[in-house]
Amino acid sequence: MYHSLIDNSGPPNQAVINEGSDDEMVCTGYRQSLGGSLLYYFLSVMTAGGIILVMHWMPHWKVKLKMIQTTLDRAEVVLLQDQYKQTTVEEVNNMVIEKTHLDSGDKAVQHSNERNVNNLDMPLPKVKVTRYFDHQHVRYLWNSKEDIFSKLRGYDEGKKCEDFHSTFLGLSAIEQSYVRNLYGSNTITIEVKSYWQLFIREVVNPFYIFQSMSILLWMLDDYYYYAGCIVLISLVSISVALYETKQVCQCTSSQ
Repeated sequence: MYHSLIDNSGPPNQAVINEGSDDEMVCTGYRQSLGGSLLYYFLSVMTAGGIILVMHWMPHWKVKLKMIQTTLDRAEVVLLQDQYKQTTVEEVNNMVIEKTHLDSGDKAVQHSNERNVNNLDMPLPKVKVTRYFDHQHVRYLWNSKEDIFSKLRGYDEGKKCEDFHSTFLGLSAIEQSYVRNLYGSNTITIEVKSYWQLFIREVVNPFYIFQSMSILLWMLDDYYYYAGCIVLISLVSISVALYETKQVCQCTSSQ
C-alpha cells in the first residue's frame, strides 16, 4: 500500500506533488536569507573553505544553511524529497510570455473552428509570467488556483493517435511560438565542458580529497617516495578520466 509523504493540511511552504504516483515528492520552498548568507561566508572563512567543499557534496545542506523556508509562490529554490528520502535542489525560474502572444492566442482560440488549427483544444495561458522549475527533464508550472507546482503535460494527452491524422491540421504561428516558449525546443543539448572544468569537478570528488589528505600525512611522516607514487597514480587516473569524459561528451553532442 502506498502512503502519502506528508499530510495535505501541512504548512503553505510545503506541498506534495505527483501525489499517489511513484514519483510523489515533498516540495518545500526556500528564499535567500541575509543572516544565513553571512553565517555561510563566516564559516567558509573559519574553515578555510572546507564548508564550501562539504556543501558542494550536499547541496541541500547549503540551501538549509543560507536560506529560510517561504511559501511556494515566493520560493527562489525548492527542495524535492522523494519517497526514498533522496533530496534534490531545483531553482525556480520565471517564464515571460509576450502579451501579444496572449492576446492573439485568445483570438486564435475563438476562431479555431474557422481556421482548424486548434482542434486538440490546446490551453493557452491567462497570465504573463509563469513560475516553473525543471526536475529530471520534466517541467513543473506554478498553479495559482491550487497553490502548488503541477507537472506540465503534453497538450496531446487524452487524445487518440487517429486525431493527429483525421482532425489535427497543425498550429498557427502564434500557437507554435507559445508551445516553443512553454515546452522548449525538441532537442537534447549536451554541454561539452573544457578540460579545466572537468578537472575541477573531478578533483573535488571525495575520493581525491581523501587521497590528498593521505599524501599530506605520508609527507609529514617523511614517506616522500610513497607519497610521490600516490600523486603519480592519482594524476594518471584523473587524466584518463578527463580524456574519456571529454571524448564521450564530444561524440554524444555530435550525433
